[in-house]
Amino acid sequence: MVVTGPEGTSRNPDSAVVARMSSSGHLQSVVGGLEMKRRIWYSVLFAAVVVARMGSAQEASVAAPLQTAEPVAVSWLQLVMNGASDEAFDAASPLFQQRVRKLEWGSWVRAQQPRLAAIGPRRVVGTSYSKDESYTPPVEWANINYASDLPAGGILYQRFTLVRQLPSDWEVADYSLSKDARSALTSAYFDVIPYNSALLGYGYFPLHQRFVRRVAPRQAPPAPPPPRNIVLPKRPPT
Repeated sequence: MVVTGPEGTSRNPDSAVVARMSSSGHLQSVVGGLEMKRRIWYSVLFAAVVVARMGSAQEASVAAPLQTAEPVAVSWLQLVMNGASDEAFDAASPLFQQRVRKLEWGSWVRAQQPRLAAIGPRRVVGTSYSKDESYTPPVEWANINYASDLPAGGILYQRFTLVRQLPSDWEVADYSLSKDARSALTSAYFDVIPYNSALLGYGYFPLHQRFVRRVAPRQAPPAPPPPRNIVLPKRPPT
């Protein structure tokens, strides 16, 4: 049915109803889309907050042991720089004591003392932390790297590996010195620490400054016993 309007135009009331219904459905679809986008945005925001909190908690769990390990490394190094080699040796971990003789360590400290006293302030250039859960209680490892400017040019790196097994405190398990390429062209030098090559049950990777347990080779299981010879009873003569 066609109805003539006041201006003489014709319009179909059914089409007007359909138009109103279609416009209402379009509005509902737009509102539904916005609601879906809002829910997705809230979900993404919630996931980001959870991940950020997990990351910050993990960083805090790693930073806390390092904050307690660094003062031990600094105090131990101060003993070395003051020439107190015996005190430094006694305060170190048995892992350190097993790798160098006390007499040779004292000679090295006395020779390096004036050279260490001349370097610039230390700055932390790297840290790492790990825990070995195979022990009870677990064994914790901390690696701290320092860098100092040398008077004649170049940089001296001092690397520490500390270990602890609660309730014991951190102890120095390894200490090493190295220089950058620039210092090789100057008169700055340091003697090599007289470490022993044997490590009494530990393997050592100088590049990473870590100790790792040597796993004993597994023994092959014993061979099964040979099968028994089954002897059937003889039948009696018939």
